[in-house]
Amino acid sequence: FFQPNTDVNQGGTNDIVSFAGEQVDGKTSLLFRRKVDTGDQFDRVIKDKNQDVVFAYGSTDSLPPGGHGPCCRGKGKVNLMSRGAGGGGGEPPEMDKEHSETGTPAKPNRRLILAHAWIQTVSWAVLAVMGLVMSRLARHWKYWRHLHVGFEVSATALSFLGEMVAFGYSQ
Repeated sequence: FFQPNTDVNQGGTNDIVSFAGEQVDGKTSLLFRRKVDTGDQFDRVIKDKNQDVVFAYGSTDSLPPGGHGPCCRGKGKVNLMSRGAGGGGGEPPEMDKEHSETGTPAKPNRRLILAHAWIQTVSWAVLAVMGLVMSRLARHWKYWRHLHVGFEVSATALSFLGEMVAFGYSQ
């Protein structure tokens, strides 16, 4: 799996002042403390406003082969100076999880799935079949080969578009 490059390895400094962790009822909590402005070129200044954060989570203590992957990650905005973000109590703000706590996919985008299904159906059930029909039954036409190649190239191109749509809803 990919191990992120640390500040120290990049020429920066380790600015963590203190850290702690605990596991209660199967949930792990980690707390890190550092200065608001460390002066390190690789650290961002913490401001009293919502800032972007990314996180990864899982149902076990170990990473699966290849890292957490797309199954267990999320993003959100947190005011790291507020009390609810670990500064002294309260519940942390809700984050946008791409998948549920169990590591199963969240509800996928139904429109993209339907678009993928229709694109692939038209590509392979209509255009590719028409290309085959041209090569088998239309050989007596003068331009049968042009039609055959046109249908097959169109089927392939449309299929590629369908795969791009599938890639869009799988990310």
